[in-house]
Amino acid sequence: MKLPDYLMTLAEGIDIKVCTNRGYVITPNCVRRCIRVPQEEKLVLFEIYSHYNDEKGYAFPTQQTLALYLGISASSVSKHLKSLEQKGFIKSMGGKGKSKIYFPSFDLMNNVYIILSEWFFFAIQVIRKNLHDSMGAEWANLLLQFVNIKTSTENDLYGKYLTKLRKEMDIFHDEIILDFLNCMKEYVEQITKQPLVINWEKEIKLAIEKKKQLDKSTANKRKRNRANGRPTYTEDYAFV
Repeated sequence: MKLPDYLMTLAEGIDIKVCTNRGYVITPNCVRRCIRVPQEEKLVLFEIYSHYNDEKGYAFPTQQTLALYLGISASSVSKHLKSLEQKGFIKSMGGKGKSKIYFPSFDLMNNVYIILSEWFFFAIQVIRKNLHDSMGAEWANLLLQFVNIKTSTENDLYGKYLTKLRKEMDIFHDEIILDFLNCMKEYVEQITKQPLVINWEKEIKLAIEKKKQLDKSTANKRKRNRANGRPTYTEDYAFV
């Protein structure tokens, strides 16, 4: 049995005598791994996804309900909700507590936290294949200092690029990203004492072509799955 099929069966609660928490939530890796969104914030966000009502177009759990499901205090939930709203992952309306409703963002592809995070992971892939094998994994551990994942401010190097993107993305997006990629390359060169020859424009072009081929292959696979009556993982896996 494939893992997605097993997880779907588990979510349906078929083999659990009393299954209260049936269902599942789609959690894209770009969101799940997004830098500068702490784990507890992500868990709160995923609970908002879980409570989303398609007919109403929003989620309306109380903060006490979220706290109970996540095993954290209501004050922590409130703090995380405010942070998620500031970062553009949700919007809220209404008063406090029971009357508040939450709208998950449907424009995350333009969220600066996700954009910069995805470019960071792209840079890691490119840098890894250009580093000598003798470097091991230590350089990757040192990169945690570059992204400074424990901070909640934007006063460090990574945070300054977030601020630049937020203010100038519509005009200077490409320039900011290239500057960010070169900054990462220079940082790795400093910590590894190893020069890197990387043409970012070429690497980006190759990555785009690879993605096009993958998208085409995925579309063909979905078409075959529909013809055979199998799940497509985008149409049949829904928020519940």
